[in-house]
Amino acid sequence: MMTKKINISEVIEQHVQTVYRPIAKRLLAGEINNVLLYGSRRSGKSYAIASMIILLMMTTDDSNAVVLANSFSDLMKTARPSFITQINNLGVAHLFEWTKEGSIFYRDGREIRFSTIYDDRAKSGKRGFDFNVGNFNILWLDEATTVPKRNAEGFDEIRAGMSGKRLVTFLSTNPATKSNWFYRRFFENENEFTKLKTTIYDNEFASKAMIKNLEALPEKKKAGELYGEWVNEGEQVFNYEVVDYSTLDEWPMHKRIVIAGMDLGFTNDPTTFVVIEYNHEIRTARILHVYKFGKMPTAEAIASHIKKYGWTKEIISDNSNLFMTEEISKYGIKINPIKMNLKNKQMGITTLQNIIFQIDDTDLDLIDEFDNYTFDSLDGNDHYLDAIRYALIDTIERFNLKFI
Repeated sequence: MMTKKINISEVIEQHVQTVYRPIAKRLLAGEINNVLLYGSRRSGKSYAIASMIILLMMTTDDSNAVVLANSFSDLMKTARPSFITQINNLGVAHLFEWTKEGSIFYRDGREIRFSTIYDDRAKSGKRGFDFNVGNFNILWLDEATTVPKRNAEGFDEIRAGMSGKRLVTFLSTNPATKSNWFYRRFFENENEFTKLKTTIYDNEFASKAMIKNLEALPEKKKAGELYGEWVNEGEQVFNYEVVDYSTLDEWPMHKRIVIAGMDLGFTNDPTTFVVIEYNHEIRTARILHVYKFGKMPTAEAIASHIKKYGWTKEIISDNSNLFMTEEISKYGIKINPIKMNLKNKQMGITTLQNIIFQIDDTDLDLIDEFDNYTFDSLDGNDHYLDAIRYALIDTIERFNLKFI
């Protein structure tokens, strides 16, 4: 089927925001094939790329697109809605079909598919995108800095497996630290990507409230999230590695202990629950489960999640809210506050620096805490880390474990 001839320049002027128009025009004219958009949150990157992909599919025959991210749920909340919004804005909803979730189809059966490089973690194994299936010539990797470095190899394989007369690749991300694999690969080395940095101030549809929220961030956060800058990283506190848990061997039963910790939040802080598998022989801790309740959860809500997860053993919590620990225990949960002599934060940090932590590559919030927990910022976003510290410090003291 021949695609409909449309006035590209006119459509771009009407439906693509000013800051993105030059790149959109060059792309649609065939002058460039690889685009990297980065910058602050709420800068309109996703809508711009969605518009360009829609126009590519409408103006070129045999175009199929795949959109990748580290988390499928994030794709369903961000990238996919951007396509549907822009399809409607462009007035071409009659040319596309879609269901509540999954692919978006052009009228002749061509597809915009959504997938992860490796799946969010079906425990049965990795699903991910099969780059040998289909005739995909348009690729978009969204939120690229959240993809673990080891999974980036999957992106390379998918890109190598693309086929068609013209291959087009989009990358988009909010900046992270300069130690991130994405920065090192695409900003410290020459490559074929045309780059554009934007901020929320470039977004013609950003509300005053959205801008105000970003402007209210702590100064250290503003660099990346408001101004779209890559930031230098302070020295990180803990030794950790991001891994694919489905590839790990199980530890023998006699070499591991499974424990749980909880950090009880207050008015402005969330409550967190973690389950950890610890092997002292190799000084390694695997974080098996993390859960964040949000602000001021009830004791019943906390107990309900713990029971749903199936945890029946003791939980070690902070000792700053004894009333809540008593309330939680009324629902049959074995929860005890950490001993006062083990509460010291600096002592706990020093002890845990002897341990290697393994984090599942889909636990993005936990990865973010470890990534951003440096000697320059020992307070703040450390709610999972506090829960981990309570559980491990209690275990190390209880079993008289030594680091020699």
